[in-house]
Amino acid sequence: TEIYTLSLHDALPIYIALRRGSSTGEVVLRCGAPAARSQRYQDIVRYDGAGNAIVQPVLREQWRYHLPGSRYLRLAIFHDGRLDRVERIAP
Repeated sequence: TEIYTLSLHDALPIYIALRRGSSTGEVVLRCGAPAARSQRYQDIVRYDGAGNAIVQPVLREQWRYHLPGSRYLRLAIFHDGRLDRVERIAP
C-alpha cells in the first residue's frame, strides 16, 4: 500500500475542506459517516522536570472514505477525537 501525506485541502474535496483539529462530529457533518473505522489506545510517555514518567493514553482513530470518481481512498487520522491529518492511499 502506498501512503501519501497531503494537506487537508488536497485530500478532501474543497467543499468539505477541513482544518486540523476539527472534531469527529464536524468531520461527520461535512463528510458523512466513514466507510470503515478503526481505533486503538496508545500510551504517550512524557517526563516532568524531576524526571518522573507521566503516562497519558491517547485514542488514535482512522476513518476510511471512498470518494466517488477517485481511485484513491482517503484516510482521516484522529488523535483524541481531533483531526490530525488526512492521507490519500491506494486501495
